[in-house]
Amino acid sequence: MKVLLAGLLILPCLSGAFAADPPPAGSAADHLAGLQRWLDERPHLHASFRQSLVSGALGTGLVESGELWLRRPGQMRWEYRDPEYKLALVVDRRTWLYLQEDQQLILGLLDDEASLLPRLLASETRLQSLFVATPMDLLEGDDGLGILLLPSGVDEAFEEVRLVLDPRTFAVREARITDSGGNRMLYTFEGWEPDPGSSDPQFRFEPPAGTEVVGSHEP
Repeated sequence: MKVLLAGLLILPCLSGAFAADPPPAGSAADHLAGLQRWLDERPHLHASFRQSLVSGALGTGLVESGELWLRRPGQMRWEYRDPEYKLALVVDRRTWLYLQEDQQLILGLLDDEASLLPRLLASETRLQSLFVATPMDLLEGDDGLGILLLPSGVDEAFEEVRLVLDPRTFAVREARITDSGGNRMLYTFEGWEPDPGSSDPQFRFEPPAGTEVVGSHEP
């Protein structure tokens, strides 16, 4: 379960990038602060996403897509639509993973390996306290802002996070992570928009009759 949930809720790194034109003026720390402002001003967000497994123990070549609802602090709803329906909910540290094909609901608690995206996008903790930001070159022709994030602590479960931000809004276009096990995953986001209509029922889930429920929200 831990590996599967980590695969659903974490991100990757992409190597071999070519330098692009210089980004708009500002340091990597400024760009991270811009991302923090973007999040602070939009506590409820919606976007479409595409998740790609680049490499690692989980295999290669898996691509999934769907929609994300974000309600800060601490709530995320991932609806996977393609190639099969899955639902992943995060409310604070509690998680629900519904696998429609398997008719199974997995309950759990976030651990360090699976908590990166919730911490990056939904945490109350300031990003500047979680990460040290340095500049990152992008592929030629990419007009985004690239920043490499390294964990500020010494016991983190991931090695690095690479973000591509929109140069006008600081919204996250891509998030890529390499975890401590060598797994590399890529999330791309499109169509970020405020979602003031998000409500508590979106972040609760009652499984259909006959669903097998495994796991627990107990430590």
